[in-house]
Amino acid sequence: MSRRIKVIEKQGLEVLFECDIQEEEKAYTFAKEMEELGIDIEVQIPSVTETLISTLGANEEDVSTLKKMMDEEIESHNDANCDDCIPEPINKEIH
Repeated sequence: MSRRIKVIEKQGLEVLFECDIQEEEKAYTFAKEMEELGIDIEVQIPSVTETLISTLGANEEDVSTLKKMMDEEIESHNDANCDDCIPEPINKEIH
């Protein structure tokens, strides 16, 4: 499920290697070997949020929906000015 790390070939999106999140070192070792062979890869590690909702019983569709929402939220901030997101400080005098 979403507690798995995947090493994916970027162009064809083929999963070349997959292991449990507890075996992270194996994924990075495999990824390094693929890069040395000239294969363009991506290591996909589930986020804390993905792992949490999976543990709580979310299915792959739920995880996919969450990832899409998070990506959209991040993208919405790429064109924003920090002033759009950060509230102005509240200046209170202490008496």
